[in-house]
Amino acid sequence: MTGKQPEEHYIVSVSGDDVRCVAPDGVVQAVRLTRLLDVYVETNDSGPVGSDVWFVLRDDLGQQCAYPLGATGEAAALDRLCALPGFRLDGMNSTANARFLCWQRGVDGSRA
Repeated sequence: MTGKQPEEHYIVSVSGDDVRCVAPDGVVQAVRLTRLLDVYVETNDSGPVGSDVWFVLRDDLGQQCAYPLGATGEAAALDRLCALPGFRLDGMNSTANARFLCWQRGVDGSRA
């Protein structure tokens, strides 16, 4: 895995209604946007040597898709997330161990 930043070894893709991430160890996580429950930014104090900013998407089936800032394909996924009604990117400058809610399905049941 030389020549790339560690985050780049996570491969994120958006296809139709699905967000999918393949981790460096081959583990695949995916969520369907129509089933999306919430989106968080999770930060930790492992930077600059560790992946200290993560996007975490959870659906109403208990599935999640998590990937670090800087993952390959992350920009396209973020563009799709930013299109969610009421989405706000939060927590990107935090150096603490914290979780920031960026989007949540409306209490009225509205979906992505």
